[in-house]
Amino acid sequence: MPSWAPGAISATIGIFCYIGAWVFYRVLKKWEVVAPCFMLVGTMGIGGSQLGQLAHFSVDWLQTMLVAQIGKYTGATLTGVVGLVSALYFLIHVLKDRKVKKVTLVSAVIAPLTVASIPGPAGAIIGGAFGLLGALVSAIIGGILGIH
Repeated sequence: MPSWAPGAISATIGIFCYIGAWVFYRVLKKWEVVAPCFMLVGTMGIGGSQLGQLAHFSVDWLQTMLVAQIGKYTGATLTGVVGLVSALYFLIHVLKDRKVKKVTLVSAVIAPLTVASIPGPAGAIIGGAFGLLGALVSAIIGGILGIH
């Protein structure tokens, strides 16, 4: 198997998840709360490819620049800001309010790439929650497609 094949398979699953998210968000309005979960899993899938490496690099750069700017004005460094904001926005709007806006979909794309930057127990809990949600949606998709 070529060295790019596992990444290509992962990216393909991510793209199918993005297509599914679009269907749930635009066509099946009654089930639109499922769309951000598909976006989350789609990003996780693409995160395993070469494109995901570029996305991780971009997020790390953004995080470094943001921490430097916050540190310049506050005197303290605050790591994990982007991850914490995107994760909390996603969790509050999807799980609590059950309202899906375009910003919710964007947070579903950004959150898997940024939760790893949240330090300490909060990062472990939020990262675990996103991993569990991603595994659950992946298992459901695999069951529907007959993948064991």
